[in-house]
Amino acid sequence: MALPVLAMRRGRVECGRIEVFTRYPLGLFHAWSYVDFGLTLLVYPRPDPLAGTPPAQSTSFNEEGIPVAGDEEFNMLRAYRAGDAPKLIAWKALAREQGLLTKEFSAMASSELWLDWDDAHAADVEARLSILAHWVLQAEGFGQSFGLRLPGVQITPNRGDAHRVRCLEALALFEAPR
Repeated sequence: MALPVLAMRRGRVECGRIEVFTRYPLGLFHAWSYVDFGLTLLVYPRPDPLAGTPPAQSTSFNEEGIPVAGDEEFNMLRAYRAGDAPKLIAWKALAREQGLLTKEFSAMASSELWLDWDDAHAADVEARLSILAHWVLQAEGFGQSFGLRLPGVQITPNRGDAHRVRCLEALALFEAPR
């Protein structure tokens, strides 16, 4: 059984206590109890699906090749963002009444990637963390070795579930609101 918890902020969140009750049978009796599991959850930043692909910055000499943002080959269509170049707008999709979309192109890069705070261009800290969370999930989905650089934090490139969790935890706890 799962209980949904609405998190208002990222970082550590105390679960608190819950009331368990029953009205069995037919509402004739009401039994209840309070339960405090003493659990603490870690809430990751919400990934920004409009963040696109991670930037093509690499420190590896391994030429395995993985798709990254670039200008060589068509990759996908994404929702239009203010400031996108007019030459990248998918005009045919707009004519087919599919909405305003932007073409995104890719290139091939080596299999090791650095996801850097300075490359996540956004107005505030939370938006940057959302972009980085999306890039972490995308790099993991590519099966790519990646590292994470935040101000005061550097996680060396690696891959796998444990590395993904470590990077998402670093994002969740980065300058965690108090």
